[in-house]
Amino acid sequence: MSDSQRKGRPGQSTREITVERRPVAPEQLQHIGELILSTSDIDDLLSLLIFQFSHFVNPHDGFITLGRLPVSEKIKRAEKLVKRYADKEFQERFADLKISLSNIFRYRNAFAHGVYQGIDTRDGSLHFVLTSDDLWDSEDRLMVIWAWELNRMI
Repeated sequence: MSDSQRKGRPGQSTREITVERRPVAPEQLQHIGELILSTSDIDDLLSLLIFQFSHFVNPHDGFITLGRLPVSEKIKRAEKLVKRYADKEFQERFADLKISLSNIFRYRNAFAHGVYQGIDTRDGSLHFVLTSDDLWDSEDRLMVIWAWELNRMI
């Protein structure tokens, strides 16, 4: 498959891999579960940040409004409020935090919504594919678009 035929998002690397189909080790599965649970706390903290800068919002009522909003949208709204109401130092910290949040939630989404494919025989990384991506190329070799390396993250 040529590079022009590869699918993926801008700035995202793709590569052909050989995957060994075996279950995720119990300790890695536990780490994945902990990550997914922790992201719900981060989601709540983003809501609280929005409430802090939106003086007209009561947190109890605000959770009704923001509770089901995707994290990506909460980050955008928080960023607008931070730019409007926070000092320069906080704005710079939030800009750095935004990058980290993006990376954390990419992992979270791969683990929570992706399809586990197996373990890369070359480097031992766990591979997940989001269902919106192609799982297999025309020759039945796995073409992973989102390759997540759990061991490096945890």
